[in-house]
Amino acid sequence: MLGVIVGTFIGFLIEGGFPYFGPKLYDKRIAEGYIGVLAQVNDDVLFARTKQSLTDHGAQHLQEMEVRRYRDPRLAILAGLLVVGGAFALFTLLIFYDVISLPWWPDQMKESLVVAPLQGPRYPAPEGSVPIQGVAVVNNQPLTAPLPGTEDSIQRGEVLFSLHCAHCHMIAGEELTPVGAKFAVPPPAMTSDRVAGRTAESIFVTITQGRGLMLPLAENLYPDERWDVANYVLSLNAD
Repeated sequence: MLGVIVGTFIGFLIEGGFPYFGPKLYDKRIAEGYIGVLAQVNDDVLFARTKQSLTDHGAQHLQEMEVRRYRDPRLAILAGLLVVGGAFALFTLLIFYDVISLPWWPDQMKESLVVAPLQGPRYPAPEGSVPIQGVAVVNNQPLTAPLPGTEDSIQRGEVLFSLHCAHCHMIAGEELTPVGAKFAVPPPAMTSDRVAGRTAESIFVTITQGRGLMLPLAENLYPDERWDVANYVLSLNAD
């Protein structure tokens, strides 16, 4: 939109002939009621005839001036503005699409440890605190029964996984997420051998208590939501 506004303004200037760098041919006496006649003649014989004709018809003031050929700089100015504007736009796009990386340029929260849209990172609860829904794990055993791995549960788990887990864990493959690549021991993929042999109960406990550098998500997810995530992870490794 800003480019359209600036381009329109420049277009009005060019259409109106501004700025004008040619010879000043305007005579202030025209504003006093005189009629000005401008004739540009390139032939000496025709020039004499034109001068005589104007004199014969009552011209009061004849002024001769040499017309110098000059190059209109407006096109050069326009071309320069287009080149500079295009180069700036291209440079900006290359930064936004990560083709050019600048250490001082904001990363638009691409590597932010967020847990959901427009939410900041969740910090672990103080040691010894009890969540409002009660204790979920005692002696590494869940206190709630696993939810059946229905299609609805797996679908809910997929959504919750994308919000709370996908910024570190990938589904499959060797390529790490931007956040996961920062760990000394990268988080495992959900279809890796480190995850494929686990049960729903062990996944539930890991989500609740955390493991290694992984923070507990007990305050992020209710127990039923943790079972949904566990069912989704198990579905990724189902035969």
